[in-house]
Amino acid sequence: MRLIFLLFLTLPVSSQIAAASDGNELLSQCSVILEAMDGNKTGNATSREAVDATRCMSFVSGVSQTSTLYEASGKMSKPSVCGPDQGITTSQAVRIAVKYLKEHPQDLHQKASMLVMYSLMDAFPCGTVSKIGR
Repeated sequence: MRLIFLLFLTLPVSSQIAAASDGNELLSQCSVILEAMDGNKTGNATSREAVDATRCMSFVSGVSQTSTLYEASGKMSKPSVCGPDQGITTSQAVRIAVKYLKEHPQDLHQKASMLVMYSLMDAFPCGTVSKIGR
């Protein structure tokens, strides 16, 4: 009974932190955090901006980490993302996703999770020589 009550209490919060459904929504959410990271945001963030920034960072991080874990599990015959050995930061993954979304406006109607994967695959293709550290 306590568990059901606790789950009921978290419903309003979880609905506010819902993931972006498509590229349009993700780009909107991530633009807020990107402005803040670049120092272009002056003043305090509104509660809406804070929620959007949290949504973006959590979503992009979740997709990136899920991809890494799935590939590490050995269930894929060939990796789809070949990033640096030390991994990438969430802020770097957000920048990669936003860059991809801005460069592919014709795809913004697609699922946000797929677009984040495409952005990582585009940024870190497999079978190429890495430019990192050169």
